[in-house]
Amino acid sequence: AVLGVSLFEDLISKRLGIQHGVLIRDVFKNSGAEAAGLQPTYADEDGNIHLGDVLMTVGGRQINSTLDLLKALDGKKPGESLKVTVQRDGEILSVIVVLQAANSNR
Repeated sequence: AVLGVSLFEDLISKRLGIQHGVLIRDVFKNSGAEAAGLQPTYADEDGNIHLGDVLMTVGGRQINSTLDLLKALDGKKPGESLKVTVQRDGEILSVIVVLQAANSNR
């Protein structure tokens, strides 16, 4: 089961000064992550980069790498709900994400 996000490589998150968590690159359309309001990284019309949410915890498990996310989702089934904590603009937010099958949101 998946959240419906892609993440930046761990090294990129660290280079951007993110000490805890992993930066969300993209949020897939019609995914549980999109329904929960998770925010992707994007470039505006002027080419300015706006960083997305930083994934902090999933189902109570601390996320500091892509591998941590895979471990947090291991054994979970589509339709299950997980509490997800993100950092957005310096604030910590918690949302509930309904997991989907790995191929349902591409």
